[in-house]
Amino acid sequence: MHRRGGEMRLLIPSTALTETKLESTGFGAEYGRATSGIINSTVKTGTNEFHGEALYIGQNPKWRAPDALELERPDDQINSYETSIGGPLARNRAWFFVSYGRISDNRIDRLSDGSIVNLSRQADPLVAKVNFQPTDNQQIAITAIDAPSDAIGLSGNPGDKYAIMNFPLNGRVQTMNWSLGLGASNFLEFKVANREEFVGRNAAEQHPIDPNASPDDPLGNNFRYRDLATGLRHNGPAVRLAEGFNDFPRDQASVSLTSFRGRHEWKFGVDAQAIEFGNLTSIITEFRGRNFDPNLPGGYVTPVNKRVFDPSNVITQSSDFLAGFAQDRFEVGDNWVWTLGIRGDQQTIDNDIGERVNEYTEWVPRVSGVYDVKADGSILLRGTLGRYYHAIGMGIVLQEFTRQNNGENIYEQFGWNRATQRYDRFQRRVEPTFDQAIQDVDPYYKDEISFGADFQVSEKWVVKSRLVASEADNIFHATLQYDDAGRVVRDLRNWSDARREYRGLQIEANRLFRDNWTLRTNYTLSSTKGNINSLNDNFNLNEGLGGIEVGTGLTNATSSPYWFGRLLEDREHLANVIGMKRFVFGRHDLVLGGFLHYASGAPWASHVSTQVRHPVSNQPITTSTFREPAGSHRLPDTLTVDLSLMYSVAMAGNVRAKIGFDLANATDSQEPIAINTQTGRPTPRVASYQRPREFRLKAGFSF
Repeated sequence: MHRRGGEMRLLIPSTALTETKLESTGFGAEYGRATSGIINSTVKTGTNEFHGEALYIGQNPKWRAPDALELERPDDQINSYETSIGGPLARNRAWFFVSYGRISDNRIDRLSDGSIVNLSRQADPLVAKVNFQPTDNQQIAITAIDAPSDAIGLSGNPGDKYAIMNFPLNGRVQTMNWSLGLGASNFLEFKVANREEFVGRNAAEQHPIDPNASPDDPLGNNFRYRDLATGLRHNGPAVRLAEGFNDFPRDQASVSLTSFRGRHEWKFGVDAQAIEFGNLTSIITEFRGRNFDPNLPGGYVTPVNKRVFDPSNVITQSSDFLAGFAQDRFEVGDNWVWTLGIRGDQQTIDNDIGERVNEYTEWVPRVSGVYDVKADGSILLRGTLGRYYHAIGMGIVLQEFTRQNNGENIYEQFGWNRATQRYDRFQRRVEPTFDQAIQDVDPYYKDEISFGADFQVSEKWVVKSRLVASEADNIFHATLQYDDAGRVVRDLRNWSDARREYRGLQIEANRLFRDNWTLRTNYTLSSTKGNINSLNDNFNLNEGLGGIEVGTGLTNATSSPYWFGRLLEDREHLANVIGMKRFVFGRHDLVLGGFLHYASGAPWASHVSTQVRHPVSNQPITTSTFREPAGSHRLPDTLTVDLSLMYSVAMAGNVRAKIGFDLANATDSQEPIAINTQTGRPTPRVASYQRPREFRLKAGFSF
């Protein structure tokens, strides 16, 4: 689901999944609330025969090539494993499947101050599934996943070890599906689900306090120092929301009816969701300036100000969704298959005091058509047309609709005083009136059209192509603006000039060959342009309108043409090649696999912190601006080649033992993949480069 909308992130064993599919273009009327894509993952099911698998994955930092920063690689063995078992509870009527694992992603990195940190996320997932077939026309599936994990993360641009944070992540989901056949022509399906995600935010290490130091100097406190020149945070919790937690429960129920009538396949459905976003944020104090130095008064070469936040409350917002759709898939003659659908989405949002702050209902069409040129499936021409609404996420509710103290909306700001060497010049108190009118916004949407052709070249040779064009408009985000008196106010609105557009050519070619080997390839030529990214609902485009940029005198620093260009997600060329070959020698199997991934480098441009001031009131707004057109530069293209080998041999009965290895990034390519747009240089972290070549050992058995 979309950001802050009851999201679910689970680290689970790959051996527990049957398949994962991604639908990114032209998905039907049964899906909504998102503009990007739909991911479906299917958990394995038990059968009438007992079956199981155990897999050990051995990792070690020493089994990696030296990284771009030449960090020391400790000789620490990391043992991960996955196990699963499935079978009958009652033959032909009920089955079970259970999987458990201990998984680590084996990551270390270095902060800008030289500190080495272990960033490995360790998860202990448990997956359980039970299937029933009480009668010949009924099926029931119950799935439960509990996947707690823990790791230190680098969110918020930490500049030293006191800014890094620990992020425990507990993800759970429970689902039940009941399918019921009603005669020979109707199929009824009920689904219910409960999803939970709890993310903690805790300082990994507290900065020691020198009682003799000034409380405004880094040595005298353990609060956060935000460097406006580099974007890094030091001395205290780095992530924007600081210490606290996010809690995202979501309940969901849906029902759908599929009815076959002649050459028509009708489908009707209703989906209801209830989500919450619980948040606790404790910033307390934040110091801001340029060029952090812990040994200087105020912590900076150029101290600016400090913000002292009022202690926070636990804030809980809620949102309810109700959606309905109707869709008809029908044949016309021997060549045409059309799918006509309509979808309606309703969302209501209540803030932390139960006040209704937003409500909308939107109906959209979804159309797709397939023309079978020869009426034999060998050449298919496809087209899709539709509008997709993106539901309003709960992050914007926390920021803009809160009627209580949320930990960052009430603070006093003090400027630096060179005479006293303290932040003791009171500037202003920021406090929402809480009785102001709610700034209503509409959900933004994407309009998309696609055309393509599928060619069945031979029984084992398929080529697919698709042209896609889409544009996202009516995008909303919050900014700081000036009122008629020159005072700084918060402004949330849909911006008519905020947009994103995508143009792409996608080609896929898959081939099955003789002698147990297969080849799959895909290539995308695309352009992703716009003037606003989708990472959050607070963006600096058009911020501080009417203000004059300090140092340049520009009046359009946040709205100049420089803002429109290739976005961070833009990759002009993307290519993937997957190959697999299986050798069979009696009771022995040897499987070789290879994966090649090529991507154009990410675009970037100089995007720096700046300040604008009102020409009359002189009130400042700290914002950002582009110093050159967005996407003016590109990072280097990246190429990754992964290789795998797995040897297995039949043992007693149906037991097979296996041993193998993975070689990730076999060519040891380590091009930069992220850059600090304020400095124009990659951040000195391993995560800013391709991960170096890595060897992994695998061993296990199956039956």
